[in-house]
Amino acid sequence: MTPHPVALVTGAGSASGIGFATARVLGAAGHHVVVTSTTARIHDRVAELVDSAVAAGASAVVGGDRAEHGVLRATVLDGVTDDMTVCRSEVFGPVVGVQRYTDVEAAFASANDSRYGLQAGIFTADLSVGLEAAHRLDFGGVCVNEVPTFRADQMPYGGIKDSGNTKEGPAWAVREMTEERMVVIQR
Repeated sequence: MTPHPVALVTGAGSASGIGFATARVLGAAGHHVVVTSTTARIHDRVAELVDSAVAAGASAVVGGDRAEHGVLRATVLDGVTDDMTVCRSEVFGPVVGVQRYTDVEAAFASANDSRYGLQAGIFTADLSVGLEAAHRLDFGGVCVNEVPTFRADQMPYGGIKDSGNTKEGPAWAVREMTEERMVVIQR
C-alpha cells in the first residue's frame, strides 16, 4: 500500500521504559546493578515470555539470556506472531518483538487486536501513513518516528482499554486529586 518501509511498535509486547533503563545500565561500563528478589521475579517472568516465544518459533536475534547478577539482557525477538503471549501481554521488560508486514492495513489491524493500548510507535518516511496511524490506532498515545516509550511529563500520558483509563502529567494529576463540588448560596 505504501512505497516506503514502515515499522510499527506497540506497547503490548514491546520494551517498557523500565526495560530500556536496564539495558542502558548493562551497556555502560562502571555501573553496578542491584538485583532484589522482586527484580529477580520480574526477570523470571520476562525470561519465561522470551523462552515461550522461542519455543513457539520466534528467534532471539539479540539477548534472550541473562547477564551477570541474573539480569535479563535486552532482547530482540524476530518472527513473533499475534498468538504468542509475548505479543498479547504487557511485557514491562527489555524485550521487543518484530513482526513483518507487507500491508500497513494488516499492521494496523494486528496492533489494534489487543486488550492493551498504552502507546504505539510507527516509523515511516511517509508522514501521511504516520498521521493515518495516529487516527486509526487504538492507543492512548501514538508516536510517529519515535519509540512508544517516549514520555514528557508536561504532556498527557496514559493508556486505554486494559492499559488504564486515566492520564498522567501535572495537569492531569491536579485534576485527579481535586474533588469538584457544587456550592449554591442564596442570600
